[in-house]
Amino acid sequence: MSPQEGTGFVWQTAASPEETATFSTFILALASTILIHLGETESPQTQSPDIQLPLARQCLDFLGILHVKTQGNLTTEESRLLHQILTDLRLVYVRVQQSQKPPSPKPP
Repeated sequence: MSPQEGTGFVWQTAASPEETATFSTFILALASTILIHLGETESPQTQSPDIQLPLARQCLDFLGILHVKTQGNLTTEESRLLHQILTDLRLVYVRVQQSQKPPSPKPP
């Protein structure tokens, strides 16, 4: 399964090997890693979903740093891609994080 299948995300990927070393493909690679850490796609090592919230959070923080540090230096398309991916992945992170919390005990 590709990193985009089953997640609802529709991100454009590089069309040819010559296009693989771009800012957009770098962002997509980080996004794919985050989806793996969130258990949204299978881990390449285990061939099954493996939720690693601390690693997902760290990679999300890296994307956030890139978003802040590259403002004004990206093309419109790159900026839009980074913003959309950050928004989507933050929402997925919150959903997965909430699903991992044990249910609160009901008061007597």
